[in-house]
Amino acid sequence: MIPVMQTRFGGGQGNCLLAAVASILHRSLESIPDFALSGCGWFEDLYEWCLNEHIGLLCCDPKDFAHSIFLNAHCIGIFKVRGVPDENHAVVMRCARIEVGLPEQKDALTCWKWTADIVHNPNPQKDYELADLVHLIFLIPEEQS
Repeated sequence: MIPVMQTRFGGGQGNCLLAAVASILHRSLESIPDFALSGCGWFEDLYEWCLNEHIGLLCCDPKDFAHSIFLNAHCIGIFKVRGVPDENHAVVMRCARIEVGLPEQKDALTCWKWTADIVHNPNPQKDYELADLVHLIFLIPEEQS
């Protein structure tokens, strides 16, 4: 992951999703087409672009997270922005394993689950608060032969 910063901000005109995609794919911001994060067309635009670029795409809904494991991968987290209706923000996250104790076990056995932490926020202003996670998006570049 190479951090790329967004250059447009808010009001459905921001390019945080482009910056997050560029960061994960090690590309320049200018090499990513403009699929805005507002409205309903952004995912379809991202999907079509990934299809044409031979990039695998996996989009996960938070309600499925309890039954999922994501490890050792960067992903794009799409969050709602607190207090701003219909505004989302994309960040780069890193999925990892964490160990947790099992309280019902007296011998302190541990189990593990996954977590995802924000490792890059493409917005240098950071003048907002992230609310609910809406999607995790994994981009899977085709292997070069």
